Amino acid sequence: NKLLTAVIKAANLYISNDSTGAAEAIADVDVSSLPVEEAKKLYNTISGATMMNAANDLYNRGMKAYNKADYTTAADLLVGAYKCDKTKADAVFYAAKSYVALNQTEDAKKYYQYIVDGFRSSSYYSEANAYVTSHS
Repeated sequence: NKLLTAVIKAANLYISNDSTGAAEAIADVDVSSLPVEEAKKLYNTISGATMMNAANDLYNRGMKAYNKADYTTAADLLVGAYKCDKTKADAVFYAAKSYVALNQTEDAKKYYQYIVDGFRSSSYYSEANAYVTSHS
C-alpha cells in the first residue's frame, strides 16, 4: 500500500532525526485514507512533531533559492512548505511567482488560485486574482 509505505518512510526518517524529510514523506498522505488505526496514530504523531518546523525550514530554504533566482528549487521547496502548513500564504505566493519566472503558467495559476480561494484578506490577493483572471 502506497500510503502505508509513505508513513513507514516518514517514521524511518523521523527516527533518524530528519524531521523535514519525515514531514515531506507524509505531506501528500490523507490520514483518513490510511487503512488501519495504528497507521493513523503513527501519521498523527509524526505530523504533529514535524510539520510546522518542516514548513519553516522549507520556506526559508525556498526563499533563499528565490532570492538567488533559482526558481526551480524555490518552487519545489515553497510548494513543500505549503503542503506542510496550509496557512503559509507567503509560501504559496512565492511558489506561484517562481512558476511565473519559469514561464510555467498553469502551475503559477494553480498556486495563485490557492491564494484567491483561501487567502482573500492577504496582501497577495490582488496580484493573485489579477493573474488568475488574466490567464483564464
